[in-house]
Amino acid sequence: MNRQEIFWLFLTSIGFILSFPPFSTGLIAIVVLVPFFFYLRDKDLWRAFKGGYSVGILWTAGTIYWIAWATVFGFLGALLFLPFYFSLYAVVQAWLWKRWGEVSLWAAPFLWVSIELLSSYGVLGFPWNSLAYTQTYTPV
Repeated sequence: MNRQEIFWLFLTSIGFILSFPPFSTGLIAIVVLVPFFFYLRDKDLWRAFKGGYSVGILWTAGTIYWIAWATVFGFLGALLFLPFYFSLYAVVQAWLWKRWGEVSLWAAPFLWVSIELLSSYGVLGFPWNSLAYTQTYTPV
């Protein structure tokens, strides 16, 4: 990875972290994926997976850090497992990008909601980092 790619991944991670409590700057969540799209442009699926996992692990560590106070092993398990959802999003979005180019960005919100729905149900369901929670303190 070059410096520009690391910058896009870091910016996306920081944006996600700042969108959630205790910072609660939910308006950042509206544009938080834009830097990640710059990273995904022209990436193969493996690099998309690695970038998605990198963002996912930083995002998870920055938003559920407090779980370590209750259970270190639970935190480590979540830290290793939860980024796979963001990696899945990255791989599918990169595949769509290769297939349809910039038109694939129209599918991004639908794909995001589908992945969040997938991450919320089942035995391993974990809906705590849902992007909708960032809008809790936004006056609508």
